[in-house]
Amino acid sequence: MTRAGIEGIATYVPPGRLPIAEVRRHWPGVGAPGGVRSVSVAGYDEDVVTMGTEAADAALAASGLGAEDVDLIFMATSSSPYAEHSAAAEVARALGLRRAAAFADVAGSTTSGVTALAAAIDAVKVGRVDRALVISAERRRGRPGTAVEALGAGAAAVLVTAQGPLEALSTASWRHGVPTRWRPDGAASLHHYDDSRYELLGQILPAVSAVLDELGSDDGAVAAIGPLDVRSRLTLFRALHLGGDGGGSEVAETGDLGGAGPLFALAGHLTSGATGPIRCIGIEPGSGAVGVALRTGATVPVTSCRPAVTSVDYVEFLQRSGELGTVAPPPRSSPMAPPPVPPATTPTAA
Repeated sequence: MTRAGIEGIATYVPPGRLPIAEVRRHWPGVGAPGGVRSVSVAGYDEDVVTMGTEAADAALAASGLGAEDVDLIFMATSSSPYAEHSAAAEVARALGLRRAAAFADVAGSTTSGVTALAAAIDAVKVGRVDRALVISAERRRGRPGTAVEALGAGAAAVLVTAQGPLEALSTASWRHGVPTRWRPDGAASLHHYDDSRYELLGQILPAVSAVLDELGSDDGAVAAIGPLDVRSRLTLFRALHLGGDGGGSEVAETGDLGGAGPLFALAGHLTSGATGPIRCIGIEPGSGAVGVALRTGATVPVTSCRPAVTSVDYVEFLQRSGELGTVAPPPRSSPMAPPPVPPATTPTAA
């Protein structure tokens, strides 16, 4: 069995920002994510495929590799535009990957980003592939008038290779809890059992603590955990006796980034220049946690794609999320299809 490590990371955040104060102005008395000032909002013409492609392009460019060098692509999301169709195949098409490159979707949970990362690491370690690209992107939405209505949008891409300087040591998972956040089949928005303290202390803390034990957590090991709001992250880190914020400072401006959250936290931690052991952990209340133990070596390139920020008010937020009719949004492109094959012709005798 060979080694595997992370060779490059890139993140993309769309330009739209909805202030939490604007949401609370329309829903006074409703709770808000602790410490979050605004959430990132995807454009009318953005979904997890387009955002994921942006992040993947940047990750490949930072690593000096091309799409033809990728052997396997994972697409991790809870908010695919397709109920039945591979979003991974669409990203692979947009990037220009070889047709023989393997592709897979990991969906339905906010642990999907780290789950895909663990699967990519295993594929490289056993020699199944040389280079794997993990993409996690989200464009989720919560029910209007609830504490989880305003969720962030964005994408992260992680390139895993046998030579990656951020070495992957082990993976672990721990199942725990009962559902407190879920989206029923056919529903567009997230349902939520409104007890954030129970979620954090009764569900997330035991799951994360168990995963750290499974990974063999060293004293002082930094954990990049997500998705969590700012206040919950600090509470969790204190309870686990971890220093810092785990690369989660950007959460205050982007909000809950779902399955991409822990990969954003990992990118933020690496950008800070800190060294030492890292535990990247994805969580979902009522499901549990999935983690990867990493060891820093040489510098890992981290690219942040941040278009100029534009303000979004609550009405436009509802329009962009599909809760209200839109005002002449940009047309949505049809699925790509191969051109028709011209009919064969029979040469005529002279």
